[in-house]
Amino acid sequence: MELTVLGAQGTWPGAGGENCGYLVTQDGYHVQVDAGTGT
Repeated sequence: MELTVLGAQGTWPGAGGENCGYLVTQDGYHVQVDAGTGT
């Protein structure tokens, strides 16, 4: 299983940052978790 962090800031990100978002990958499947407005 692989976890890719797409963004790690809070609800309102600072300049140059993105909201929380994660991509979980395993066996050819991809699931996006906690998709904020910036991801």
